[in-house]
Amino acid sequence: MDEKIDDDRFRRFVIMTANTMLQDLKYMSNYISNDNFYITSMEEEGLVTQGWVMYAGLGIGTDEDSGGNLYEYTKMAKEYCEFAWNKTPTDEKKNGPIMFTGDSIPAESIEDLFTDENL
Repeated sequence: MDEKIDDDRFRRFVIMTANTMLQDLKYMSNYISNDNFYITSMEEEGLVTQGWVMYAGLGIGTDEDSGGNLYEYTKMAKEYCEFAWNKTPTDEKKNGPIMFTGDSIPAESIEDLFTDENL
């Protein structure tokens, strides 16, 4: 990050850093991502409680994936990693677990669910 940060942003970084375990910050610096993910470690739980990670939506269960709550790193977390460790997420787009959205589903897709081959 080449530009300077304003006083308010700096204070937020300091307060959030002071209230977060170093182990959790190191974990975040190694796993920062644009992707959605499930909470699977105590470090991720710590990052949620301190505001570095937020709820992203509900994951849809599939044969390979049980579904559940999905989370993502906040914009503040991504900026912090860039500022503190010069690390940015390497993934360009989200390609994690399938997430339920409020988008409408075409009628033919719903009808396909109830065909003989899908029952």
